[in-house]
Amino acid sequence: MTLKKNWTDCRTLRLAILRFGCAILAASVLYVPLQPFPAVGQQYGLPDPIVVKATQAEIDQLDAETQAVVDALKNGSPVAVDYAERAGGVLIFPKVETSAFILGFTRAMGVLYKKDGDGVYQKAGYYRAERASIGLQAGSEVSSRVFMFMNSDKLQQFEEGKIVKFGADASFMTVDPETGIVDGKENADIAEFIMNAKGSVGSLKLQNLTIDRVNIFQ
Repeated sequence: MTLKKNWTDCRTLRLAILRFGCAILAASVLYVPLQPFPAVGQQYGLPDPIVVKATQAEIDQLDAETQAVVDALKNGSPVAVDYAERAGGVLIFPKVETSAFILGFTRAMGVLYKKDGDGVYQKAGYYRAERASIGLQAGSEVSSRVFMFMNSDKLQQFEEGKIVKFGADASFMTVDPETGIVDGKENADIAEFIMNAKGSVGSLKLQNLTIDRVNIFQ
């Protein structure tokens, strides 16, 4: 009885070892390291956009709100018009929302306009802006932000995804749309105009916003 039991135990052990060995062999043969497919944008030197879902009504609203900011600057700010004439591109976020309670978070959707060969601004894409921060007082704020690229090289780098944070990757200044007074580095790469600011966050400056190109689908 003992001999038979030992023989059975040995046979069970051998089968277990054999199965384990076969599993290791199969894994070594079948395993192929997964290689990520090359990003479509990277093949052309551009970053892949973030995909964002939106209805046609939401897209139309964003376009309309952006155009309203453009019209307001054209009709009410000769300073902004002068900067726009000298800029190569303009990124407009018609509704930037910031909420804070110790930790703050800013988000917005916007539109980039670039000058074509005739110097006329044309829509060049949609973008999303985000920023997390700490130390802001409690409150909320809504404003319109216009970023003008005064340096054509920086505009190109921005489209290539090499500039994702204003103030960190490119020099930055805020310009008063009424007086033209500059807060920040004179002759900076990017000039920001703030409009329609409402709220009580207590920190209007939005340096270090993270900005990504997006593809909108319905």
